[in-house]
Amino acid sequence: MATLEERMRDNSFLAAAVMNRSMPNREVARTFDIDESVIRRWRQRNIVAPEPMERISEPGPIGQTVQWFPGLDLSRDRGEARTLPVPVTEGVTLEDKELLESVGADPEKWEVTCRKESRWQNAGGEWLSAHKLELGRRGAQSGDLSVDQISEILKDYEGRDGLARWDSGEHHANGIFVVPIADLQAGKIDGGGTAALVDRFGRIVQEIREKIEAAGGADLIVIPVLGDCIEGLVSQGGKLVARLDISITEQVRVYRRLLTHIVAELSPYAARVIVPVLPGNHDETYRIVQQPVTDSWAIEGASAVADAMADNPKYKHVGFIFPEDEELVITLNVGGQDKPFVLGFTHGHLAKAPNSFEAWWGKQSFGKQQAGLADMMFTGHFHHLRVEQMGSNRTWIQAPPLDGGSNWFRRADGSDVPAGMISLWVTPGQGIGWEGLTVHTGE
Repeated sequence: MATLEERMRDNSFLAAAVMNRSMPNREVARTFDIDESVIRRWRQRNIVAPEPMERISEPGPIGQTVQWFPGLDLSRDRGEARTLPVPVTEGVTLEDKELLESVGADPEKWEVTCRKESRWQNAGGEWLSAHKLELGRRGAQSGDLSVDQISEILKDYEGRDGLARWDSGEHHANGIFVVPIADLQAGKIDGGGTAALVDRFGRIVQEIREKIEAAGGADLIVIPVLGDCIEGLVSQGGKLVARLDISITEQVRVYRRLLTHIVAELSPYAARVIVPVLPGNHDETYRIVQQPVTDSWAIEGASAVADAMADNPKYKHVGFIFPEDEELVITLNVGGQDKPFVLGFTHGHLAKAPNSFEAWWGKQSFGKQQAGLADMMFTGHFHHLRVEQMGSNRTWIQAPPLDGGSNWFRRADGSDVPAGMISLWVTPGQGIGWEGLTVHTGE
């Protein structure tokens, strides 16, 4: 008796039905007169698990053997699919949507970024065809990510209105919740590009919202924007212009929409929300002549969000903080006047290198600068998570990046840092001053 895989190779309609996960096991079994348990076991082994399917060997012409590995392998934002062999029908070209559905990938969430077709003859002389597909999670071509498309992606991750807000004089047991945003770099093509960034951000914010909702809200939510919000044009002498998938104005527009989204999603769960905004090196507007350090797309984008929210009663408990002129650090006292507990925020590029940060922070303290007052410092820039205690009960937290990584760095160094965000509770006067740090990847 022929195995299911043999029957699928001989019957393209059966193969398509088995690979279509939206078609119930019972319906496939009844349609093609196959035991339902055979369908179920094959699907569990080959489709549901993200491991490659079992090897299928096809006899090729003149004694050769063609090896083919049908399967679907998905990572955070990329994937690869290999379809089952089907008989060639001349004049018929399968659409991307049909191929995605045949391997069980949702066309609403994945797109084909590259496709290759292989053809060979089986032992009976029949020509067979199979496709290898490179996938991206809702990728976008250059310049085509409109405001409507951004909203459509984020709509999948919108929550309900949240908890009732507390009166300003009422205190909540959970205290202070901090959610840093680091290195969005909207416009960067790596890791699925800007569309993948938007989808990733939506998934992560949804995860954070569920955490704060399960905790019952907070007195204060702090959402520091730690810079490098767009990829920009000025870094590396402008050489990155060919590595952008949207223009500068579109990058700023995406950044504004993402900032609006996270404030809208988290603000119902707090009596007060504060958004400190820091400029990064990628956010600089111009480098041919020296501009003020606060002449930044990060500040411009957030200023537009702040202006819009200022006229909306829904966000009357939300406030934005921007750096003073010629400053790249913001400090915020979340303790009392008698027992202050100061949070500090800066992009991180002033320290030049991660291992130089302690020395930089120490000099800021010795020179009685703003950063020297901080009990906790939050930075981005160096594109990996790092938590380190320094000095007399001080903590430096370097937030992970939100961008899609760097193909250049991966090739040069071998490292591929996962994108994500962190959240934590700040507890002034208790223990080390913070607890409950969680890494959110949206997976």
